Amino acid sequence: MSRTWPTDTSMAMDIRSPMPSRRAFLALVGIVTLIGAGFSHAGSWTIEPSVEATETYSSNMGLVGSNASVSPVSGWISELTPRFRVDGAGSRLNAFLDYRREFLHFQDDYQRNHQWNLLQSHATVEAVDNWLFVDASANIDQQPHSVFDTQSMGGANNTRNQSETRTTQIAPYIRGRFASIADYLLRLNTIDARFDDPAFTNTHVDQLVGSVKNYATTGAIGWFGDFTGTKVRNAVIGKKEDMRFRAGLVVPFGAHAHVSAFGGRESTDYASSSRETTTTPGIGLEWSPSKRTQFVALRERRFFGYGHDLLLAHHTARMAWRYSDSKDAEILPTLLAGYDPGSTQQLMSDLLEASIPDPNERSRVVRARMEQSATAGIPRLGGVQTTRLYLNRARELSVARVEQRNTLSIALSQRDQELLPFSPDAIDDFADSSELRERTLALVWLHRLTRQVNLHVSAVHLNISGTSESGLMLKQNSLTAALTFRLSRKAVASLGVRRSNVNSTVTGHARENALAVSLSQGF
Repeated sequence: MSRTWPTDTSMAMDIRSPMPSRRAFLALVGIVTLIGAGFSHAGSWTIEPSVEATETYSSNMGLVGSNASVSPVSGWISELTPRFRVDGAGSRLNAFLDYRREFLHFQDDYQRNHQWNLLQSHATVEAVDNWLFVDASANIDQQPHSVFDTQSMGGANNTRNQSETRTTQIAPYIRGRFASIADYLLRLNTIDARFDDPAFTNTHVDQLVGSVKNYATTGAIGWFGDFTGTKVRNAVIGKKEDMRFRAGLVVPFGAHAHVSAFGGRESTDYASSSRETTTTPGIGLEWSPSKRTQFVALRERRFFGYGHDLLLAHHTARMAWRYSDSKDAEILPTLLAGYDPGSTQQLMSDLLEASIPDPNERSRVVRARMEQSATAGIPRLGGVQTTRLYLNRARELSVARVEQRNTLSIALSQRDQELLPFSPDAIDDFADSSELRERTLALVWLHRLTRQVNLHVSAVHLNISGTSESGLMLKQNSLTAALTFRLSRKAVASLGVRRSNVNSTVTGHARENALAVSLSQGF
């Protein structure tokens, strides 16, 4: 099925942001209200309003490729970004909100002028002492229409292959312990996703999760039981349900290892026109010889074959490694709604755990260091933009090293996505290839020249292919280097260069060289 792409003119003419749904609006208002209430209680809170102005000279504004009907245009791109950030923790509330609105103006190419919203926010409130909690999140991100078109590296590098996605999540849950017998958890997740792109329909997800377990100890066998019920609905797939029940035993081996074996049943209509039931036996292994080393592996039979989760993490005083591998059935909103900082950020947190024991303060330091190293310019592997159900296998290997004057991180990722059988027709990348593969290699180096001057260099290689259809591909390389100067406690200036090279079946061949100067002022 061929896709019809919007022209640059039609994209530029509509700079309005879609109105959020009532649930989305309430989630965001709830987070802001909780943050406001948090200031009246003891805790550590920071409010950081700021504004950043950037001037970029680009040899190819919009990264226009050889397949386009127009020629590349060079010129200046003006960008103004007001920002508001709140971060902190009170006696009953942990919350974080980071909102930015980017205004971009293209010299002599006014049809490209546009505005972007970017939001990350999440909050957890303890409503009843150590029993009832509520998680809430509201996120706005820029997602590509197609993985085979030019991918944005952020800021003035935005292209026509962009649309806004808004996801909100509200999740009340209770947790506690039955006397001294077992621990229990009951959680209700509600997720809403709205897409600016008219090719994608709004999606709603309801999920109920419950568990009861008795921990295994040396010389004693533990047990557990859990269930997960998920309902997904949108105009493309209609209503789909997946219900899972499991129960099993946990056997300790020494003081640091546990082996679990379990059985269960899954009833779903994700991959067929009618409900089918499957038995789901599985096995798991957990090994944690110290706080610095963790290994977790789980494999179970599912309706699509075998699913698994694997995590191996280890860190020393200066260096950390992390490898993860998972395979499961997914719907895009559940990936977008989760506040997942990524494995590189988790590595930084592991390395700073000894020197900054407070988790909230450590999170603030890690976010600041990630921003200094320009990691925000590295695209996340979000996968294909779709409202259909699919199999998702994600693997990531990351390494980070932190020294007094240098911070180095390397991340290698691969995501394989396969459309589930009996999926309805839709206009997305799965219409061209039912199997997709994304590979990303990202390297970031931050070097402190002086107390006020930092050098950061980042290199990103992105390779995307349609594995079930030959000829569909995107290869994109980006290299960025910048000097940042701290002018005062709240003012930072930067001077940077960027080189991008793209080759794809959609855009053809595109190149860009850019020079950027920016000034950020906090208040």
